[in-house]
Amino acid sequence: MKTHSKQLIEENLYKELRSYFKNLYYENLGISDWERICEPKVSGVTGEILASKLERHLTIKKQRILDIGCGVREFLISASKRGATVFGIDVDKQAIQLSKFRLIVNNIDANLCIAVGESLPFRDHAFDIVTSFYVLEHVNDPARVIYEALRVLKNGGIFYMCTPNSLFPYETHYKLFYFPLLPKKLAKYYLRIRRRKPLLIQEINYITLPYILRILKRSPFHIEIRNIIEEEIRYKLNNIKLIKSRKRKSVARLVRLIRIPPYFLSLFAKEIVIIVKKQNSFSSA
Repeated sequence: MKTHSKQLIEENLYKELRSYFKNLYYENLGISDWERICEPKVSGVTGEILASKLERHLTIKKQRILDIGCGVREFLISASKRGATVFGIDVDKQAIQLSKFRLIVNNIDANLCIAVGESLPFRDHAFDIVTSFYVLEHVNDPARVIYEALRVLKNGGIFYMCTPNSLFPYETHYKLFYFPLLPKKLAKYYLRIRRRKPLLIQEINYITLPYILRILKRSPFHIEIRNIIEEEIRYKLNNIKLIKSRKRKSVARLVRLIRIPPYFLSLFAKEIVIIVKKQNSFSSA
């Protein structure tokens, strides 16, 4: 049984989180059904989803994990409950304060601080895993953030990045159909027509898979790169019987028939998911 004081603390946290997301989605972006969007983030479902995605490819238990742009989501809590030692950074002071409150309520010991991804306040080789969930589209210098993530990784460590794909016709933040790589001036008019507030769009980086791969190929570190979306597409095409939807089965058979490469399809997927393994400190170039 929860004590009365514990229940009051959790209720207060719930209200603070709802207020935070209402300001983000309704006040800043103009999304009227903000409550539906924020509920999985407040309840912790989003954190579990992110941790489960990570666990498909990596072992979390007994790992030192840094989450760049941790925000207020519960990924750090979910990772900690799986046995990880967790760290988080974010530029948003309010988000860090709410995250600390959330961690205390869940009896989680974590290290959080206000910092930018382009200049991580950690020594070289400090972490086993670095994560970046839907952050690169918001930073000033995506390349610098990626190189900083690799710098603080141990040799053999893993950088897991996930970001919206700007070649997919959907805007993840505004939750609506969006023309790929739409010029920002036109984007403002389009968003106003769709009854959204266009302030954020000016700050969003258009991120594509070739752009990320070019950054990684110029990395000063020896690395191995995995395009997870390409791998998932290839697996589905090789195992069409496992696809439940008849419509999707038909599409998969057509793709195999005309031999569209999985990499080409991954260029236009909804998101970009890359796993980078750091081999050693510096390249020989």
